[in-house]
Amino acid sequence: AVVSTQSTGAEIVDTRAISKTAAFKLFDALISPIACYGSSVWLPETRLLKQALKTDIPEDSKRRANMWDDCHEKVHIRFMKWLIGVKKSTSIAPLYGDTGRSPLSLRLVKQFLDYHNRISLMSESTSEAAKLVH
Repeated sequence: AVVSTQSTGAEIVDTRAISKTAAFKLFDALISPIACYGSSVWLPETRLLKQALKTDIPEDSKRRANMWDDCHEKVHIRFMKWLIGVKKSTSIAPLYGDTGRSPLSLRLVKQFLDYHNRISLMSESTSEAAKLVH
């Protein structure tokens, strides 16, 4: 990417010098792992997952989980808008279609479920091994 310095001294990255595919690979390799580090442990404490797992909330309730309110998804959305070069007020839904991306929140939930599935399988095999020893 080409970096130019404005008269204010701020550096601006020229996104035309890098492909969108490469930019998303950089996001997935450099930003996403830092933002999502340890999510398998802390995700259950987020409002996103707590509300998604509630079964007593009416379907039309405004309290439903909104994946776009998640702070990690906000970083993802800001990056997509910056990369495409649209205004901050641009609607969110078309971003995913235009970029071919899926919400980061969905990846976090999948990672959380995979982790807890592995833990439960380990605890089952450990308890079976303990039964065999005794």
